[in-house]
Amino acid sequence: MSGQAWAESERRVLRLGLRTTSYAGLVKLLPGRSVQAIKMYARKRRWHTLTPYVEPKLLGSQSASAKELAYIAGFLDGEGCFSLVPRKKGGKVNGYFVRVNVVNTNRAIIVWMREIFGGNLYMRKRQKKNHKVAWSLTLSEVQAGALLRRVLPYLRVKQQQAKLLLAYRESVVACYHYPDRLGLPVRIQTERDRMYREIRRLNRKGIQAA
Repeated sequence: MSGQAWAESERRVLRLGLRTTSYAGLVKLLPGRSVQAIKMYARKRRWHTLTPYVEPKLLGSQSASAKELAYIAGFLDGEGCFSLVPRKKGGKVNGYFVRVNVVNTNRAIIVWMREIFGGNLYMRKRQKKNHKVAWSLTLSEVQAGALLRRVLPYLRVKQQQAKLLLAYRESVVACYHYPDRLGLPVRIQTERDRMYREIRRLNRKGIQAA
């Protein structure tokens, strides 16, 4: 197909996608078109100066040492929760967002993790008078992705969940120019729904990743 003429629908996808999507993502959106073919056609149309979307990196997350990342991974294995949270619009699921949450009574550890990876810090009310105050750190989307990429090699219990969330983030980046679920190809919607069901299964009490 690479030698065939470009359809108008393909040109629209390419022009918009060059601003918002990686070349790997464009290949998925333009079946039969290789990266080389996409670059050549973009240059021919003088669209090659449009910068492809790249997942942003958080500078703070790059400063953590291997020892610190291993400690954080162990902490997340025991106290963390990795999930895909449904995003609703008009009462219907319009997609999902990646969320990592960790809760502990040791505020110093939670604050230290926030200094490295960002996120929102909350104090949880005591459930009973004799309970300690707990602190919750929540990271979503880009921040959650930065955290998971750094700790992935050190995770033991929740590595499979982390891989699923990172795969979902890659799907979001590849299809970044779609404003909502309604414009997504059916196969991508189906795969995202499968990821949601799978991570719920893995998170169910008593089930651990192999």
